[in-house]
Amino acid sequence: MMRRWKAYLKTTPEQEDEAAGMIASLLQIAAGLCWLSAAVEVAWFFRAGCPSWLQPSIFVHHVLLGTTQRLSGAETVVRVAGLVLSAAIYDRVARIAAHCGRGAVFTRVNVVALQAIGWLSIARQVVEALGLSLLDAAFGLPVPVHPEVSHNVGSLSTTVLPFVIAWIFQRGVKIQEELDDVV
Repeated sequence: MMRRWKAYLKTTPEQEDEAAGMIASLLQIAAGLCWLSAAVEVAWFFRAGCPSWLQPSIFVHHVLLGTTQRLSGAETVVRVAGLVLSAAIYDRVARIAAHCGRGAVFTRVNVVALQAIGWLSIARQVVEALGLSLLDAAFGLPVPVHPEVSHNVGSLSTTVLPFVIAWIFQRGVKIQEELDDVV
């Protein structure tokens, strides 16, 4: 039984390159959708000046999100900032997948990209946790409790994870440099 599974798990370098390319493409699509969603949020906020061809897509976007009410300026800023940060994270992950597909796994470029993902994740957490309250306070509005902001261990661990992986990749870079010096 185990031998059959081993046959399925063996891949060729060409298959790995193709899989990495597909993963990178899917992540780029996700990044593009985040940018599009951010643009739709801005257009929804300023919908009076929105082109007529975009208004049906704005309505569909908000129906899918479960809200058709107009957001405050602060809420729009926070949502757009979160979407832009998410797009940047997807873009960095796509770049790492593309590099790994080309066989360049433990590189300084990937370490820097992973650290950037960590900092972008922290920025996104800060924007989501503090953004609405700070912006509402800045505009002199009463600071409501926003139920969509959650502080849980899962979000903290996913924020710390890129730094841990970057550290592992950095160790891989050092080991690879040592092996290159030996050869």
